[in-house]
Amino acid sequence: MRIKFLGTGASEGIPSLFCNCPTCKRAREVGGKEVRSRSGILLNDDFMIDFSSDMFLNSLRHGVDCSKVRHVLVSHSHWDHLSVNDIAPQRYKIEEQDVLPLHVYANATVTGAIVTSWRSLCEKGFVQLHTLSVGETVAVGDCIVTVFRSQHMATEESMVFLIEKAGKRYLHLYDTGESVDQVVLYLQERGITVDVAALDCTYGMIEREYFGHMNANQAIRLAERFRKVGVFTPKTQVYVTHFCHWGGTYEEIRKKTEAHGINVAYDGLEIKV
Repeated sequence: MRIKFLGTGASEGIPSLFCNCPTCKRAREVGGKEVRSRSGILLNDDFMIDFSSDMFLNSLRHGVDCSKVRHVLVSHSHWDHLSVNDIAPQRYKIEEQDVLPLHVYANATVTGAIVTSWRSLCEKGFVQLHTLSVGETVAVGDCIVTVFRSQHMATEESMVFLIEKAGKRYLHLYDTGESVDQVVLYLQERGITVDVAALDCTYGMIEREYFGHMNANQAIRLAERFRKVGVFTPKTQVYVTHFCHWGGTYEEIRKKTEAHGINVAYDGLEIKV
């Protein structure tokens, strides 16, 4: 399994357009790992998690051939995870090419938004929608995906995922608070260990705790909880990601989490397991 982080920022990205806070100022000055686009993960070459409006430029920045992407798994409808106006219109010229349909897997809110905007593409089968529910385990291409509810939204069944392929497992915990008991219990009861995990760390160095996201302290606590029940082993690669601009710089967060065996993801990072 190959996991590539295309976007590791929260909804405003870093640097935020009209901001000159220390984090944004540093990102403009040094670039590199301090610059963060909106959410996106590429698994191997044909499977994406989330599809933001930054995907066009990210495909160029990180050498992603989107013509190979067959499956997109969307966690929820927030615009930094789903750009309805970007995910479907490129399929308009599909009639002139030998191109397979794009399969989108998501909750009913997301699939409803896509079919409303791009009904003709869906009716012609150019975009094929698969509505997911919490608790399901489904095949997505050659991967197996188990769906859990995230602690993020009261108005929508937002989701986090366990993704398995060829005996390797990736745990995707974006846009969630610390209370993910169902995930912990499911994995613990089945004796499941994971190879790579990505934990929400939207609020970074901010001490105040929030309902629908985590700061660095919460991500550290959650990682320790997974370790105590055996889900994270000494070989598990744990990353924090999805940072807002007021939560600190890459280096500030790295210094805090590295002591706890947790890495900081950045745009373009690729992991092979």
